[in-house]
Amino acid sequence: MNNTIRRLYSNFRDPGKSLKWRSIQSSASILSGDFYQHGLRLAANLIMTRLLYPEAFGLMLIVNILLIALEMLSDVGIRGAVILHSKKSEGRYLNTAWTMQLLRGCILTLIAFLLAVPLASFYENPALIPLFIVSGFSPLLASLASPNIFVYQRDVKATKIVLINVITQTLAVAIAIIWLLIKPSVWALIGHRLLIPAIYSTLSYILIERYRPNLLWDKEIVKEIFGFGKWVLLSTALTYFSIQGDKVIMSKWLDTSMLGIYSIASVFAMLADLLQRSLGQKLLFPVYSEAKHDDKRAFNRNVLKVRLMLMGITTPIILILALFGDLIIQLLYDPRYHQAGWMLQVISAGSVFSVITTSLTPLMLAHGDSKLSTYIQAYRVAVLFTLVISGGYLAGTTGLILGVAIAPALVYPVVALVVRRYGVFSLKMDSIYVVFSAAIIGGGWSALGLPF
Repeated sequence: MNNTIRRLYSNFRDPGKSLKWRSIQSSASILSGDFYQHGLRLAANLIMTRLLYPEAFGLMLIVNILLIALEMLSDVGIRGAVILHSKKSEGRYLNTAWTMQLLRGCILTLIAFLLAVPLASFYENPALIPLFIVSGFSPLLASLASPNIFVYQRDVKATKIVLINVITQTLAVAIAIIWLLIKPSVWALIGHRLLIPAIYSTLSYILIERYRPNLLWDKEIVKEIFGFGKWVLLSTALTYFSIQGDKVIMSKWLDTSMLGIYSIASVFAMLADLLQRSLGQKLLFPVYSEAKHDDKRAFNRNVLKVRLMLMGITTPIILILALFGDLIIQLLYDPRYHQAGWMLQVISAGSVFSVITTSLTPLMLAHGDSKLSTYIQAYRVAVLFTLVISGGYLAGTTGLILGVAIAPALVYPVVALVVRRYGVFSLKMDSIYVVFSAAIIGGGWSALGLPF
């Protein structure tokens, strides 16, 4: 008994000794932080839509397509390499990783400048040129962040990282709203976009354990990171199109006003999606990486527990949005944005399959199988683009939205079959989950009427 008490006390004093404790602590921090940030983002969105016109949000959505593309289409796997790297020679490794990160930021900013005019011409909107140029500094500001952030993620210590994100979002939103109250324009949204990486990078040196990186280029370490990242780069590029593909297509298909309305639906529809992706990236990947050393039965059991936790957190959000999305939009927004209601309901219904898929995909990278992860992402992108474009041609805006909603259902079966090689058997539990969710959504739509 005394030994048991001593061991538990030791784990509480030194959480690094217990993966379970660190997972619980980190998941609690991530969840509380993400809920706060999503709530803040929603509140800010409600205020901003009353101060700005839909076209401004459409313009900002196009700008974000470029910025997110630059970020994700150039991911060389620096974060993942640091997480998987052993603690030996950590100083040289982090310095080299930070140097690569900084160089990447400089290159991305230059690319943003060069693409400003061609992209504005593509969208036939000259007003986009200065927006692209100024927002292009975002990757450079983000690249200045301390590499010690990755070490904390590797060690499943998320509390300080969550705190940094919370402070960053709060300050950026407050400044943007004050800006809008003084002079409402799309430039307040651009300013908000730049403030986020600037504040985050600054706080990464103030709140994270003191570490001052130096410029260093170790050829062996660079080779190792690129060796890990060559498949991660392609996989992340494909992830961009799987997440942003709908917006890429609609940004050319819809006018800026309707695009702004779709962006409002996306803000809500992405609540559960961003939450589960955040948990997958910040918690599931590190936890799966460490837990994979267990025997297959124990590993499968631990994966099941973590996935059940993820479903329990995100499913209520999805069901509420799928059933009452139109009422929520009508309650919170003025009539200019009411068309976002039915879009939100349909997309949320499709997110049922996103939940069970997102909790499985980190297994591939946790086992170092970045090549297989790339193939899965390629399939996901092909499905999304095929359905969205086909839907657009067949049924216009309604078809575009249905394409977005149906795509996850065709991706899940492939992922479920792939992860069986890691000893994870999920079909039975996932089938029960899908049937349960479909019954609730179907029953609700039968009683309340179809969204479209």
